[in-house]
Amino acid sequence: MLSNLDRLIDGHVAWRALSLLVCLLFIALACLWLLVWPLRQELQAKQQHHHQRWQHVLSQQREIAALPKPEPLPDVVSLERFSAMAAVKRSGGRLVTWRPEPQHSVLEMLIPWPNVPPLFRELANYSSLKLPAFILSEAGEKVRVLLTLEFTDESR
Repeated sequence: MLSNLDRLIDGHVAWRALSLLVCLLFIALACLWLLVWPLRQELQAKQQHHHQRWQHVLSQQREIAALPKPEPLPDVVSLERFSAMAAVKRSGGRLVTWRPEPQHSVLEMLIPWPNVPPLFRELANYSSLKLPAFILSEAGEKVRVLLTLEFTDESR
């Protein structure tokens, strides 16, 4: 083998240049492979992680799609003035007490349980009415609703 190496070194210039070029090309490819291989493995790991995250996102989208659709909020209709008797009548209840006062008025009524949420939705539509406190309690088959009302409209 040493004689082959001597013959290569002593050989024609073209053979020496070609041999050197082949050796340099081999070394360059080996270095490139050593540099690229870890990057390629890292890229594969990131692609696998990305695929797992994407599957997780898709499963969450399916879960969200399976949730029941929310009820649309009712259109807010600004009511002119609050009337305790009208509120009691619309709620299908019975007036127990109504104490209108300048600071805080108190309205107490008995209404069926299914009519409680619509009553509060109606009260929320009044822009000049605040509800600082309320109490719901059992009263037989009905619900006793005790409301403390505060009016922000000075012309009342």
